[in-house]
Amino acid sequence: MPDQTASSQGLVSALFQSNPPMDLILKVFFLNLGISVLVTLLIMNLIQLDIIKRKKSFALLSICIGAFIPPLGNIVVIIAVFLLKKYGEDFQPIEINLYPQVEYARKNPVKVVAYGTSWADVRLHSSNYSPEERNQALYSVSKGLPRDTNRIYSSLVSDDLEELRICAFSMLENQQDFLQKKINQFLKKYEEILEPKKKAFITKQIALLYWELVYRNLADQEFRSILLEQSNFYANIALEILSDDTTLLILLSRINMENGQIKEGLSNLSMASKYNAPNSKIYPYLAELAYKKKEYNTVKEYLCSDASFRYILRINKIVEFWCKK
Repeated sequence: MPDQTASSQGLVSALFQSNPPMDLILKVFFLNLGISVLVTLLIMNLIQLDIIKRKKSFALLSICIGAFIPPLGNIVVIIAVFLLKKYGEDFQPIEINLYPQVEYARKNPVKVVAYGTSWADVRLHSSNYSPEERNQALYSVSKGLPRDTNRIYSSLVSDDLEELRICAFSMLENQQDFLQKKINQFLKKYEEILEPKKKAFITKQIALLYWELVYRNLADQEFRSILLEQSNFYANIALEILSDDTTLLILLSRINMENGQIKEGLSNLSMASKYNAPNSKIYPYLAELAYKKKEYNTVKEYLCSDASFRYILRINKIVEFWCKK
């Protein structure tokens, strides 16, 4: 082993001589390529980096860095992975739309039926349909937007059909547990970290997660007010450091509007616009307010003001409805 190490070091040192022979260059390249592959395999299997989503691309990049930058490439990769593992999650936005697959869906797969949410809702709450049809309707509902589907799940937790009752409860519980676990993780980090800016990033994530519990209708009315208070508290703490963060300003706007404080909510949106928040983050909320006031021309004006709104998944159906030509 010492002889092999000495031989490797000799190859690398010889490479930096003037006019090294081609066979030497190839030997060093393939040696580093082999080491890079081994290092990357060890990293991918021994270190769980949750913030890396494209693992194949990351592995290829690591191998290339190690192979083409002898002998420091692999050292750079190892240091980078260590820093990502230690500090990366503090600045990684939470993917609040992803949940673990529900046990019910794995154990009791049912045929997907193309019911609309309203029609599926009718089937779910009517005893005129068979348990199988109601199960199919429930599965179809699960493909909709969580904010709407969770209302339906909540209405089913007291249903006479036990299978529906258990499934609806599991759907709600899975989401609640997932978000609450993330909140607890960030609260723990908040207590451990001393640097103000890092604490601000963490409190921002906590505020967004509390809001998500409210927005997804995962709490009853009494608990909603507590969650809104918590979200507002942490958002304001974060805003003291991240004063021009448009995500925080829009979040505070939503919280204020949920609490009926329309003037304060509009003020938050105005401030977000001042800091160049995209129209797609502001106009839909203004359109929603106008809709509640039955100012339908204003709704159309906001939603049809930007052609790019048609390509935003969350609002494209609404935009198509209001902006028909």
